[in-house]
Formats: sequence, C-alpha cells, structure tokens
Amino acid sequence: MSLILANATRRTYILLVLKKPPKPLRDFHVGDRVKVNPHRGRTVDAVIKAVTTDQKGRVRLQVEFGKDKTAFVYNWQVCD
Repeated sequence: MSLILANATRRTYILLVLKKPPKPLRDFHVGDRVKVNPHRGRTVDAVIKAVTTDQKGRVRLQVEFGKDKTAFVYNWQVCD
C-alpha cells in the first residue's frame, strides 16, 4: 500500500510506501510433525526438536528428519 503526499505550491510529491501487516505466525511446539522444504525441490517429514527466536524476532526451528539428520529451518520453509 502506498500514499502520495503532494505540495501544489512547490510542485513536489512524496511517495510513502507503507509496510504490509505481518502474517500471523503459526504456533510451533516441540514434538510437532511438519513437512519442511530444506532446499529447492525436496520436501521431507520432520519432527520439531527446538523453537528459537533471534534478536530481530525471526522464528527458526530445529527439525530432525531421516536417520539422525537435523537442520535449522525458517518459518517460511514449513510447507504443512
């Protein structure tokens, strides 16, 4: 969404781009089963082992899949 402010006497225009409201985050809990996309073209079933947040508020999940394989994935890499 954007907003244009105009000053007719000076003939100046200011374009303000407003941020989108954040998407509602899904609650993740340890032990939940999810499908994740660790990299392009591959989707695996995984179990959440830890939920962490960094200083910017981004949620990262430590998941375990396959035989003793673990990975840190972002929220957007969760398919289902």
